[in-house]
Amino acid sequence: MTLSNKISFDQVLSCGSKNSDSFFIVSCLKKQTTPGRLGISVPKRLVSKATERNKIKRVVKESFIGTLRGLPIDVVVIYKDKPAQKRSVKIVRESIQNHFDRIKTELETRENQ
Repeated sequence: MTLSNKISFDQVLSCGSKNSDSFFIVSCLKKQTTPGRLGISVPKRLVSKATERNKIKRVVKESFIGTLRGLPIDVVVIYKDKPAQKRSVKIVRESIQNHFDRIKTELETRENQ
């Protein structure tokens, strides 16, 4: 379920399609085999407390499992929020869910063509 080695992580970042907003940069790469894999990066310099970093990662994983888990796709999510901004779990969840919904609709339209 996770993209853990650097080669796979870098491949998705370099070859995949990218979307971004004020919270995340999301890169995805379609592959041949299922299930989908997820890589998450929440930099310590942006979110200093481990509990907050883990909360963000947990929200991203839950959204991924609910939306893209069964699809043949590798996804890398990089958190890019500024540290001065207020991080609400609800806002972060909505942001990542919008990204994952966009990816899912793009995959479905490609398959239907």
